[in-house]
Amino acid sequence: MVFSGNIFLFIFLPAVLIFYFNPFTKKCKDGGRAFKNIVLLVASLVFYAWGEPRFVFIMMASIVLNWLIGLGLGKYEAVYKRRILLACALVLDLGLLFVFKYLGFVSGMFGDRINIALPLGISFYTFQILSYVLDVYFNSKKVQKNLPWLGLYISMFPQLVAGPIVRYSDVAEELSNRQETAEDITEGVRRFVYGLGKKVLLSNFLAIIVDYAYLGAGSLSVATAWLGTICYTMQIYFDFSGYSDMAIGMGRIFGFHFPENFDYPYVSMSFTEYWRRWHMTLGSWMRDYLFYPLQKSNGFIRLGGWARKKLGKKKGKYVPSTLALLVLWLAMGFWHGANWNFVVWGLLFFVLMTFESLSGFGKKALKAASTKGFAVSKIFFHIYVIFFLLIAYVLFRAESLGAAGTYFANMFGAGGVPFADADFAEFLSNGRFVLPAGILLCTPLARWVSNKVKKETLKDVVRGVLILVIFILSVLSVVTETYNPFIYFNF
Repeated sequence: MVFSGNIFLFIFLPAVLIFYFNPFTKKCKDGGRAFKNIVLLVASLVFYAWGEPRFVFIMMASIVLNWLIGLGLGKYEAVYKRRILLACALVLDLGLLFVFKYLGFVSGMFGDRINIALPLGISFYTFQILSYVLDVYFNSKKVQKNLPWLGLYISMFPQLVAGPIVRYSDVAEELSNRQETAEDITEGVRRFVYGLGKKVLLSNFLAIIVDYAYLGAGSLSVATAWLGTICYTMQIYFDFSGYSDMAIGMGRIFGFHFPENFDYPYVSMSFTEYWRRWHMTLGSWMRDYLFYPLQKSNGFIRLGGWARKKLGKKKGKYVPSTLALLVLWLAMGFWHGANWNFVVWGLLFFVLMTFESLSGFGKKALKAASTKGFAVSKIFFHIYVIFFLLIAYVLFRAESLGAAGTYFANMFGAGGVPFADADFAEFLSNGRFVLPAGILLCTPLARWVSNKVKKETLKDVVRGVLILVIFILSVLSVVTETYNPFIYFNF
């Protein structure tokens, strides 16, 4: 079940809203909070079980086992007992992720590949489970003794299968104590409609060009190959940020405040900045639970001392951070998929960010970004980021490293392919409205214009009309179109 599908929009979501906001819950002792949480929990399990019912039992078993581990962490104070429980949680959660997502990849390296179906969104809910266990282990949040409440946190349908990755600390208080205000509901509807428009009006159209470029037979012209990867760069942004907008919007309607996940990443002037703007919840999760602990670990501290002795203080101080960054980006690559493409994709970002750190390039980009007005340096840094993003997205989208190599050959004119062809002209003609709109909406232009308008009444009227138009066009598209994939459901 996808957010932009007929069943979700016209049956599932209205039914959940009717049960959740029914007037009889006001008579309950707790204001209906327990009833509302149970409604969301049952709806979330139905949502997850809709496509593959068998996998919901794996998630439920994982929730129960991690709940028991959390109770143990809350009970025991002895360090060795707590470490044993943490190790059990890591083995259980990462072991399940390995079996379903990576066993086939590893087995294929040593012989016949073992093919196992991938449970929907397992990477996302595994990270949320680990967030809970680690927060309890380090005493940053109290243990959740109410099993259904923990189950709701992990399985909550708005962000279950594609994020944003919500940490336990983000919603621990709101699980039992939240208010659904008119302001939150209004903002939630607005965010949901914006996200729906991104998905069905922009991403789905761009997907047609992308699929032709990456899945079509034969060679492509240079222009079509570049257009294909430019369209994929926009498609994945509108697909994933649109899903995040819908998730955040639905969360607001139900009284939850999920963290933001995107902040116009394509205006970045360095890759350090880019990863602070793209999939922000994943980046912060990896930073706080992997990168910083590696830097502070005894092994890396000793390595830092050895490096300073061998290489000198100036060079040696970078070694632990660089190696921690390497582990981080290998993990980021494998998190996205069990394929060598994603490993190379992760290594590319490692190289780029290491270059920016060691050469001072990132500081120069930050300095250029802080200057007012037009500057040639800003254009240079933007071109640098966009060019390597296009290279990275070929690795991300291609089916294999061989397919990526063929695509690169088409992009750079190897093999005698023509510069342009009739397909390129047709795509430009068909996308004469969507392509320019997509490029503009990848920038904060709309936010800048909104900030310039000082009259709040005028803003409200314009927003209301815009939301209504987007909603009508989106519903018409959902009803008439059948091609409606979500990219990040694959992860």
